[in-house]
Amino acid sequence: MAHLREYDDIQYWDKRYLDEGDDTFDWYQRFKELKPLLCRYIKKDSRILMAGCGNAVLSEEMVLNGFKEIVNIDFSSVVIKKMQQRHRHIPQLTCIFYPWYSHLNDVTMDVRNMAVFGDNSFDAVIDKGLMDSMLCGSNGFIDVSFMLEETRRVLKPGGVFILITYGEPLLRMHHLKHPALDWKVVLHLTPKPGTTAYIPEAYAGAIPMNGNWECDFLLGISDPDINFVYVCTKPSS
Repeated sequence: MAHLREYDDIQYWDKRYLDEGDDTFDWYQRFKELKPLLCRYIKKDSRILMAGCGNAVLSEEMVLNGFKEIVNIDFSSVVIKKMQQRHRHIPQLTCIFYPWYSHLNDVTMDVRNMAVFGDNSFDAVIDKGLMDSMLCGSNGFIDVSFMLEETRRVLKPGGVFILITYGEPLLRMHHLKHPALDWKVVLHLTPKPGTTAYIPEAYAGAIPMNGNWECDFLLGISDPDINFVYVCTKPSS
């Protein structure tokens, strides 16, 4: 089993993807579980950025359900080459290689500096595990702050950033509610597939995260069978 510190190491991921061959793996949730939320917040004709796509099949399953354009990015050239081959007959999917490390000589895109994408380029950005991996690094907090600022920049006004994570509000909201981001945040709780995690009825819908969430949210939510889906909406004006 990998040490958490390895999750921000490109050599770890390249080796992992080589060892996995043509296998696929979805962190946390599959499209079947996420479909109600994705269809609620993202229109089918939206231009979508899948940040840290890995070898997940989420993008493919979204296309099969009518989503028209998804751009997959990942810092592992190994997995991107595999996904480019896998998606060669799916014109709705594009795969792009990017490292997030600024000290590499072959940087083509940096998730902290996605200059290749202009302002207001995407209707939606999806992160399923990328932030969690970045936070494992020694500069995780700084890296995530730059990533979130860039995410907000490439989003169109009214666009949404959907973060699927194991991180409860006390671990994630101080990143998402940075004043520079200025977006509206709601939270959805979703059981991990195959579990029977109990979610109180009062928290079965969208939970606003704009007040004194440190006090009025369930501080006791740390059930390992629950994932957290944060939906961050960029102001329309």
